[in-house]
Amino acid sequence: VTVESMISACESVKSACVTMGAVQTLLDVHGPALLLNIVRSCNRSAPQQHLLGAAMGCLMAVVAHAKGVRAVAAEDDCVATLLDLLQMFRDKRSLFVSCCSVLVSLTKAVPAVQKLCAAETSKARIAGICTIVERKHRLDERMRSVQKKKKEDEDEDDSVSAIHRLMVLL
Repeated sequence: VTVESMISACESVKSACVTMGAVQTLLDVHGPALLLNIVRSCNRSAPQQHLLGAAMGCLMAVVAHAKGVRAVAAEDDCVATLLDLLQMFRDKRSLFVSCCSVLVSLTKAVPAVQKLCAAETSKARIAGICTIVERKHRLDERMRSVQKKKKEDEDEDDSVSAIHRLMVLL
């Protein structure tokens, strides 16, 4: 089985999961467990990240249904797996947002997940990830501001240089 074939399969499953019937079929074949196994097995290589994105897309489609959200939450180490993913891919926006979305859906719908996430160790871990993500966001904002200022200065320098070239000719 190739990574490409797994990506294709995940994308097909995601497309099918718009109906509860398709979600039920996925639940009948232990789809959430398989998807979480895929998530656990992915590393940071580009093809694996693509596979991870496809698997997270499936999970997002599954948790959009009440029965699906309960089935995903019932999987062993579901919360731990998603917290690991948050930490490991906090610099990969799409994966990070997908993972947060799945965790939010699970937390809202399943009191046991909310309790797990609110537990001292999980909450501290989430707070730590939050601090890192916020710090990176502030740094990125400063970098964009500096780059914008530099560009404005360059444009101004170009304007001054251009007018000086004109003045020399007069």
